[in-house]
Amino acid sequence: MTYQEKVKFAEEVAAEMKNNTSIEKIQEQLISKGLYTSDVDKILFSAKSILEEEYGVKLKEYMMAGTLEQKKAEFALLDENVFESIKERTKNIIIEETTNKVKLLASEGKSDDDIISETVSPCVTENEVRIQIENYRQYTETPTGGEKNKYLLIGFVCFVPGLILALYSFIYGGRRVFGASLICIGVYNLYKAFTPKGVADAYSRNK
Repeated sequence: MTYQEKVKFAEEVAAEMKNNTSIEKIQEQLISKGLYTSDVDKILFSAKSILEEEYGVKLKEYMMAGTLEQKKAEFALLDENVFESIKERTKNIIIEETTNKVKLLASEGKSDDDIISETVSPCVTENEVRIQIENYRQYTETPTGGEKNKYLLIGFVCFVPGLILALYSFIYGGRRVFGASLICIGVYNLYKAFTPKGVADAYSRNK
């Protein structure tokens, strides 16, 4: 199937979907024309994209305002499964846009309350926004205050004696394992003092 054929089928299928034709019936019609299942899936996806362009803006507006149930009659010609599919795709777009906005506001130094007030909607709850804020900050913000001082203290307390023991064992002989272990612990804690928590945790899991 060529690209032009797929576009033609998709436009025809989109028209069928707007006449409340079920996906199951459309699939049967396409298969009866000798199309492969993989081609049918591509056509259905493209047809939904066409309908998303037509209905998406209005659907998104209603979803963001929490008025979709009152306005649902405007989409009555669409098969229920098609409507739910387009609705789900629109919701995913809203979530992605909200995530990007959370990152932008957090990077500008906005407080959690300000970020929440600007991003919470009927599609994204306050708790979901808080999780997005935390996910962003743990991969961008390094430890501060007491937490950073704790890592620095442990780092130097382990690294310096470990280095001395390692040098002593190197010069005078003896087991170097303990000194090397202290150095590793010290270096890791110094690393954590200057590295975002999410990055440090990912490094620790992958070791």
